[in-house]
Order: sequence, then structure tokens, then C-alpha cells
Amino acid sequence: MISCGDWRSVIRYWFWPNLAIVTPSLLTRTWAAPINHRGVQWPPVEPTARIMSRAFVKEDAADGIVYIPPRAPLPEGAVNFVTRRGHRLLKEEMAQLETEREQLKRGDKENQDIMRALTIVRGKIKDLESRIVGAKLVKSASQPQNEVRFGATVTITTVAGGTPGLERKFTLVGVDEADITTMRVGFVAPISRALIGLGVGETTTLMMGGTEETLEVSHIDYMDDLKDG
Repeated sequence: MISCGDWRSVIRYWFWPNLAIVTPSLLTRTWAAPINHRGVQWPPVEPTARIMSRAFVKEDAADGIVYIPPRAPLPEGAVNFVTRRGHRLLKEEMAQLETEREQLKRGDKENQDIMRALTIVRGKIKDLESRIVGAKLVKSASQPQNEVRFGATVTITTVAGGTPGLERKFTLVGVDEADITTMRVGFVAPISRALIGLGVGETTTLMMGGTEETLEVSHIDYMDDLKDG
């Protein structure tokens, strides 16, 4: 498994291309979309902040312009796949935002800071509503258990290039659920796209940190999603 000394290189070369998904504030990173074993290329899409004006939001801030933080990017035309855990988290986020909105609505309407915060919350709710409406729940039982698909927890081993023998374990999830701290990677990330469709013992190559690595799938399971059910 990964030793403490390996974490810096793992984060830099493996997770870095996906940080724009995990951390929306890192918006300047671009990457080359990989071509997996089926010849499928997934083009990267970088998020752009949305500006809301007085024309779109009532009780807006005095200057009429409010910055709405962008959500994790989802490529245009891509289905918003979610795990059961991811779907639950979206609903919990909505409940929290609605509670915050109601609290702000009871505040002083002459207070510009409160009105600005209310506008931001409303903008977040609108974006989140769109994500929830477009979400497609994928249940583990419907996935081929012997292949890397959405929702799978996969262990891969570097067999050539990079650090041979290095093992990495992560779960393929929706873009909103992606979180480096819990080893969950968005399904649109280059590493995910390169592995989808592979079975145990099969390999793929991927450029990571300027070095081409050959990665072998050593284990696949769907227990992460089942545990949330």
C-alpha cells in the first residue's frame, strides 16, 4: 500500500488532474483527456463562475452583482451519475441550504451583507436543484461485478513507469461526491476514464506527472455503495 513518503507524489501525479473536480477553487489547471482501452476520449471542461444580477434575483445586494461559487464541473452532455451516498449527500446539502435561506430571510432586509448572503444561497440552491433533477442514480447491483464501472472501489498497481509495485485504492463516484480525503475520485477524471471497463488483471497506460505509467487492476468491489444502502 502507499507509504507516508509516497503521498506527495501520489497527490501530485495521480489526483492533481482531478483537483478541479474535488476542489472547485483550483480552476486554472488543465489536462489532456486520456484515451482508454476502448478508444474513448473524455474532453475536460473547466467551470466558470456564474454572476447573478438584480435582474435575476430579488432582494439582491446593493451593487447588483454577486459571485456564485461554481459547483464541481460536469462535462457538457455528460450524465450526472450518482451513487446512493452521493444522492443522499445532495439532498442533505439542499436541506442545509434551505434552512440557511429561511434564516437569512428573517434577517434585516436593509443589511447589505445579509442580502448578499441570501442571494448567494439562492444561487447555490438553483444550481443544486439542477444537479438533483439531472442526477441518475446507479445502484451497485446493476453493475457488472467483474468490471470497473461507476461506483466501483478499485485497487490498481503500477507495473511499469513511475513507482513499480505502488498500489492505489479509490472509488469512482459522481463529480459532487469526489473527495480526495476519502479516496473518492470523480468518474470524469482521467484516471477513472482510463480504467472504466477493465477487469482484474487487465492494464491501461496513463500519463501522470509527465511519466507514462502502466496500471494493472488488481481488485474490484462495490461494497462502498452497498454499505450506504
